[in-house]
Amino acid sequence: MSNPFAELDTDTLLARKDALVLDLMRRLARLGIAPDYAYAVMLSARTLPADERIAVLEALAEIEAIKYTLAARRVRELEPETGA
Repeated sequence: MSNPFAELDTDTLLARKDALVLDLMRRLARLGIAPDYAYAVMLSARTLPADERIAVLEALAEIEAIKYTLAARRVRELEPETGA
């Protein structure tokens, strides 16, 4: 299975994450949910109507996926190369 984000550079991913965070903060403010740790936001989202809950959870999932992708790239950069 190929990774559709493999071709995206780090700057593009960071810009996407920043845009998602900004959009999510606006949505949370509109919904009266305090921005907090992702888990606390997930718990608060349980009380929302389905469409809003799904939008919040999708945003959280994409933000976390981008963070994981960037961290994995960084780990690969820091790992010493093997002579294999």
